[in-house]
Amino acid sequence: MKIGIKAGRFEILHVDHVRMLKECRSQCDYLIVLIHDCDTKPSYIPAEERLEIIQSLRHVDEGHIYKGENEEAMVREIIEGFNGNHFFTMFHSDEIFLSDHIPCEDIVDCIVPMPRGTTTSSSAIINKIKGI
Repeated sequence: MKIGIKAGRFEILHVDHVRMLKECRSQCDYLIVLIHDCDTKPSYIPAEERLEIIQSLRHVDEGHIYKGENEEAMVREIIEGFNGNHFFTMFHSDEIFLSDHIPCEDIVDCIVPMPRGTTTSSSAIINKIKGI
């Protein structure tokens, strides 16, 4: 089975998130979404509520919250929880490939770039609400 993993904050879920998760799911048999709950950025929607929203999407098979910056530890824990022979794919935003370190590259079988959406961004929504 091909298992896909997509991590992100998903702060203020919008249509580009939904489209991206739909595309991720089209490339795997089972999609796991990790909700990042970090202390370094303000959160406008609690991680538990973001998880509930994400889990309600038909393209998402499973969701989890991970705290702090240790995405790799959470991915490792998820992979270890699966029995049998599986192929694990990590979906990352395409800009991550410009950095020196690609998270989880030593843990998963394949890393697939996912382009950022073009119509909406959580940051733009937040800035508009703030009046920036």
